[in-house]
Amino acid sequence: MKKGSTFSKWKKGDLIDGRYEVLDIKAGGMGIVYICYDSGFKKQVALKTLQDKYFVSPSMTARFMWEAETWVRLEKHPNIVQAYYVNRMEERPFICLEYIEGNEKFGAELKGWIRKGGLDLPTSLNFAIQFCTGMVHASDKFKEMKRPFVYRDVKPSNIMVTSQKVVKITDFGLVKLSLGARPGKKPDGGDIGGDDNPAATKTGTVMGTPFYMSPEQWLGRDTDERADIYAFGCVFYEMLTGTTPFKGKDTEDLRDLHIKAPVKEIPYLPKVLNEIIARCLKKNPGNRYTDFAELRGVLSSVYQSFTGQLVAGEDKSDILKAWELVNKGISLFNLKYYDEAIKCFGSALRIKPDYAEALRNRGSAYHALGRLDRAIDDYREAIKLKPDYAEVYYNRGTSYFALDNVKQAIKDYDMAVKLNPSYAEAYYNRAVAKRKLLATDEAIADYTRAIELKPGYARAYRGRGNAFYSAARFEEAIADYESAMKIDPNSPEVCFNLALACQQHCDNEKAITYWKKFIGLAEKDPNQMERVPVATNNLELLEGA
Repeated sequence: MKKGSTFSKWKKGDLIDGRYEVLDIKAGGMGIVYICYDSGFKKQVALKTLQDKYFVSPSMTARFMWEAETWVRLEKHPNIVQAYYVNRMEERPFICLEYIEGNEKFGAELKGWIRKGGLDLPTSLNFAIQFCTGMVHASDKFKEMKRPFVYRDVKPSNIMVTSQKVVKITDFGLVKLSLGARPGKKPDGGDIGGDDNPAATKTGTVMGTPFYMSPEQWLGRDTDERADIYAFGCVFYEMLTGTTPFKGKDTEDLRDLHIKAPVKEIPYLPKVLNEIIARCLKKNPGNRYTDFAELRGVLSSVYQSFTGQLVAGEDKSDILKAWELVNKGISLFNLKYYDEAIKCFGSALRIKPDYAEALRNRGSAYHALGRLDRAIDDYREAIKLKPDYAEVYYNRGTSYFALDNVKQAIKDYDMAVKLNPSYAEAYYNRAVAKRKLLATDEAIADYTRAIELKPGYARAYRGRGNAFYSAARFEEAIADYESAMKIDPNSPEVCFNLALACQQHCDNEKAITYWKKFIGLAEKDPNQMERVPVATNNLELLEGA
């Protein structure tokens, strides 16, 4: 894939956020996954985000954030690919995921084991039981939140297998968003459920992968866990035979087979396995297994009778360590569940009372809730534990700035860049503070340093553009806004400023182009609609000139 293409902003060898070296790129559906070497964790990870073309869609972005939240709330389990954290990097959200090193011959996906003949009967049963165990864990986690868990995209490519033959479920992009109870409100009163939520999937929407979709999915009816049991039945059939149970000549034919046709028996299989598959694939959900716990029990009994062995049971490896609690808290913070994030950081501190990282991040959550004095207290304690912690000075400076103590904020930013001269964000924030003190030239110098350190820093280009604009240096402002637009072409804020700067610089042709672009972008962003009349008036003025 080429850098800047429809699919990928980065190419192999690039660094994401100065930390993640891109080793490989995989795109599919709406998402894109960068396989990276993480210089922080000192190991390979997978970074998942949306493809560039989908960022302009509020519904796609909301769907991705729901996937991110789902993954975070599933926490850690041996049979689920672990999400280390959710973060925003280089103007976009990412889910940082466990990297799965697959078998040298069969790869890291179950479909490789199927296609290349890697499955005998005991292995198929073992993998099936592990899959059910992961689904039981997911269901239990959602029950804690008083939500049903419906995965809706069970298929071989969403089932990973490690080199040690551990099955791990991945890709939660189609998990059903319940419109009922939810884990908590966001501070602004917003709700992740509800009829106005673009991520919510309503009855009548067909979602899934055709070869594995239940009759109720094809018919656009409401679904529950039994739809996933149907899809599992299709996958289990494929594991045992190498082919899916229904093969239509086109999508319409495939739909009819799933809705009406009975599944054919596999003649060389023991009767009990044919019965299990047949029950999974019943057309009426009420005739299938009730849930994956029941199905796992049946499969485990069959596995034991065939092999004389048990599949390894549950262990305690799913208990989160202090650093994992901090990462969960960071993820919840980035999803704007600040109160829950604070609880996670508090849990980490109970395990490890001298954990400066937990104090720093709890301070950030308090800041987000407007509890600035409490945030500063946490930052102060973190500095006592770790005096050379540049990020804490940076965060405390942000809280002082919010309290309008600009001079103290600048002192903290000074300390942050002294401790870490490559801290682009600290230069950026110091520039913002200096602009507030009307020290425009000093602000421009700090913005420039931030850009030198982080060439893809769109906010720094925009900030420096604003400083040039306020100094009536419109040509330089235009150049910076255009640089910001190249990095983030769908930013309505930058486009508005660019149009205004072009108009002030009497470049009417460019101003008209950017006013039109802004109006198009604003139509997809409700937060920008109040600026549309200004853009429309300026556009009419210029076109009538």
